[in-house]
Amino acid sequence: MAPIQAMTAAEQCWATRALKAEALLAAQETHQKEVKVLGHTHDAKRERELSLLAKEYKEKHASLERLLIFLLVLIALLVVLVIYLATHYTQHSMLLAHKSQTSWWSAIGASHFTIPILSPFTSVVEQENSVIGAKFIGTFAAIAACLVYMIFRHWLSVKPSASITSRSMNSSASTPFAMTRAIDR
Repeated sequence: MAPIQAMTAAEQCWATRALKAEALLAAQETHQKEVKVLGHTHDAKRERELSLLAKEYKEKHASLERLLIFLLVLIALLVVLVIYLATHYTQHSMLLAHKSQTSWWSAIGASHFTIPILSPFTSVVEQENSVIGAKFIGTFAAIAACLVYMIFRHWLSVKPSASITSRSMNSSASTPFAMTRAIDR
């Protein structure tokens, strides 16, 4: 079939308008397809970046968990060591006190003796008392360990969330800008 030829000026005007409308419609459809493809690629890229970021955070979290377990074991060993030393020291001092009661200078009431080689005025005290007791040292170590643990947990809970929110704000701020650039084209 032969193409229809417009005869009058009005028919030519309407034919021109129809061709222009068809061209604009085709351009709009092409533009919508491009935006859709761009949106899909952007979504795929964002999904890939989020999965990589999640993987990175899981690895970092796992390493921090290992560090935390190591520190807890170390603290437990130190507490056990302090308790052992405190009990060993008290047993040792009780043994020395028992021996000192049976020694010859306790019979005469001497609590210290002089070693002339050091100095004529230097005395060696037989029974020493510490200003800070073993119970205080053990309690202080346990409280300090708990405090350090709580500070460390607080630091871990605050630090990652601040960086996540700043990154999510940056990615959400760039998304509308990229979409408006794609629509403007």
